[in-house]
Amino acid sequence: MKLLTPEWTLVTSVILKSKYGFIKYFGHFSISHLGVPYKCQLFMWKLAHQILPILHRLDKHLHLQNTSCYFCDSQVETATHLLLQCPFAAAIWSHFLPHYSSMITSQYSVNDWLQGWSDPDSTFNFRDRQKLNLIVVILWHIWKARCTLAFEHTAQSPQSSIHKIVEFCRFHRISWQLTSNVQTTTLAVPNITMAVRQQPHHAQIFPTSDDHNYNFHMNVDASILPNSHTAGIAFVLTTPFASFMTASASPIWERNIIHGEMIALHTTLQWLSSHQLSNVLIRSDCKKLVDALYGSINSVSWIDKSLLLACCGLLNNLCNVSVQYVGRVQNKAADTLAKFARSYVSSMQ
Repeated sequence: MKLLTPEWTLVTSVILKSKYGFIKYFGHFSISHLGVPYKCQLFMWKLAHQILPILHRLDKHLHLQNTSCYFCDSQVETATHLLLQCPFAAAIWSHFLPHYSSMITSQYSVNDWLQGWSDPDSTFNFRDRQKLNLIVVILWHIWKARCTLAFEHTAQSPQSSIHKIVEFCRFHRISWQLTSNVQTTTLAVPNITMAVRQQPHHAQIFPTSDDHNYNFHMNVDASILPNSHTAGIAFVLTTPFASFMTASASPIWERNIIHGEMIALHTTLQWLSSHQLSNVLIRSDCKKLVDALYGSINSVSWIDKSLLLACCGLLNNLCNVSVQYVGRVQNKAADTLAKFARSYVSSMQ
């Protein structure tokens, strides 16, 4: 087992809560500086020291007959699977941290991930208190849901846990609506402008009769690097006659292309909401996503349903904003910018 860094080790004496006889405060280290309750800090200390009663660990001493995960019953219950990789956990990560969910769920070891928090150059580190507060709360609630199922035989849905996390954060004044701090770029905007205005002759440049109800067109796309979870998302805002207005691109980590397309749409809807823009026709070349928005939610994986519902909620709150499927040729500008963002993060690795 790796030696624990100072942030995860005890450096002060333990104080016992005499009335109940259990540890109230367990040391002065970086995790105790986060704005989470002591019970969450204690849970994280146990997780970092690998002393949680996980079935895989208990089996080494008790020789259990069944060590399958309580949630999915398909994998051995290890700390990494239970807290990061299980579909139950993945749905929660995807809801609260859509830009980082695939990075989190693809971690090889949860303990190695925690050790990485000590690195100031890491995506998740002790300097980013707001982000780690939410991560700790999510980890604790996943563990709590597991214990409720194990000992009280009461199952919870990911949506139920998401609701409890939001209420917990509200009560303890912890931010759960984090804006992505991944770098955005508009360096490719001059080239993108040309891509918008110099489309092939068979592409739709002028609006159809159905487009006259919209003051703006917004093309959205995601592009994934082959054989990896590295991707880029982008949107391009134009008038119905393809006059360029603005564009944005971000590198992300995602599970698959449909997940990336959902993140791209969710990011776009958040941008429209923050800028209070109305009368916008959003155009995506992901038919499966558009069909899911206006058809059956069951057409997408249940892991992505929470993110899809979040998109539906934002869409319903916007004034005269709809999503339309278009071919790839008509979405060339957003695709080019998404590929630029994808190649940008790839070159930084």
